[in-house]
Amino acid sequence: MEAERLVTIDSGISQDRSQIVTRPQHLRRVILQTDEVIPIILDDPLSTADNRRGDRFTATVRTGSLDNYADIPSGTKVEGHIVAVHPRSGNHPAILDLSFDRLRFPNGKAVKIDGSLTSLDQRYAMENDDGVIMARHANGAQDQRMVYAGYGAGAGLLVGVLTNRPLEGTILGGALGYILGQVQHDQRMTSNVRLEPGTEMGVRIKSDVTTGW
Repeated sequence: MEAERLVTIDSGISQDRSQIVTRPQHLRRVILQTDEVIPIILDDPLSTADNRRGDRFTATVRTGSLDNYADIPSGTKVEGHIVAVHPRSGNHPAILDLSFDRLRFPNGKAVKIDGSLTSLDQRYAMENDDGVIMARHANGAQDQRMVYAGYGAGAGLLVGVLTNRPLEGTILGGALGYILGQVQHDQRMTSNVRLEPGTEMGVRIKSDVTTGW
């Protein structure tokens, strides 16, 4: 007797008998290491006059002309929230303190991150041989993060704070002197902070993340 033939075609169903072929799903892997910096562009306006603690916002990962940044695909969103906000009061500048909670890929999949605000300036960040931005540690402080302070005539200045806790209460009071010490004398006019859509900033990853999308 002639042996039965099994011929598989693109639909996954054989010509001689039915057979469903399940093709494996290939996840694209994303690995983020501690102190990597994700460059982002703000989607929403944020203001110390209009926003409150807990308000949520989104930003878009900046990939330039490439289709990804550090394996993060173009179109990925970073979701964050305001952890502290203080309008200008007398000689005290406005303070806007941000945190970043998750990446949301273009296919809708989300992954949690622990991200803090940082500057993309070369004093605080450097690009490695793979084109990935890494955080520098100013003054050797391993826990340094940044907030927006209402100084000068612009939207606000990014300044470092030597604490991982939100700038509230006594912590805010203790941080103001350190913040002032980073501001040039000709920039010390206090103001509110207002960030427009399109504002560029960095998200420093505080703990390793491995995921697929």
